[in-house]
Amino acid sequence: GHINLPVTIKGVEGRAILDSGAQLNAINLSFINRHGFEFPKGGKVNVEGIYGTETRRLFNNVQAKLFNTDLELDNLAGLRLGHHEVQLLLGAGLLEKFIFQIDYPNSRLRLFERGSVDLAKLENIQMQIDRGSGQPIVRVDLNGQKDAWLILDTGNNGGLFLKRTLATDSNWLELYGSQSSLIAGANNIGVVDDFRLPEVKFGPFTIENVQVSVPADGQTESV
Repeated sequence: GHINLPVTIKGVEGRAILDSGAQLNAINLSFINRHGFEFPKGGKVNVEGIYGTETRRLFNNVQAKLFNTDLELDNLAGLRLGHHEVQLLLGAGLLEKFIFQIDYPNSRLRLFERGSVDLAKLENIQMQIDRGSGQPIVRVDLNGQKDAWLILDTGNNGGLFLKRTLATDSNWLELYGSQSSLIAGANNIGVVDDFRLPEVKFGPFTIENVQVSVPADGQTESV
């Protein structure tokens, strides 16, 4: 479910994940270790995930080929991003430079230069930048019962991830049946309860039978 872009680092072809919910860019430690690569080390950064915050090393002078362009990337946080074929995670550092048009059904992506499109005339959903995190948040209607501001996160390959109180206040876990599963955050793995919400309104569109995950009872999280 991730948005994958082709990327090449040191002659090795792989994938970069486009993650609108990430406030930094990262390089996969599994990729580095697999090929025995060494990159100049920078300082350290605190990486906050839904299940805690950890300190990570930064890497500099990473030569990458992306969009048929040779780039030198600095301040890449070293993270575990799954299979070594995934080389990079690209977040706000890239997203803030362009306007991205993403066509999920047809697996297409188009970039515009900032200022070339008047988004105010085209917008059909309320969106803001969260003051605390700098992440893009959008307003949605949950089952005709609650309005909520949620992070628009292309790095989440599930459905909605909500605070547990949003579900328990409306008794959704009991009404729609839930089951437990494990999900991986940026730093750790957590337990969640999953269920299907009958209806979510996203701008002018109504989506039915939407997958929802909430932290399991007693599971600490940072959403």
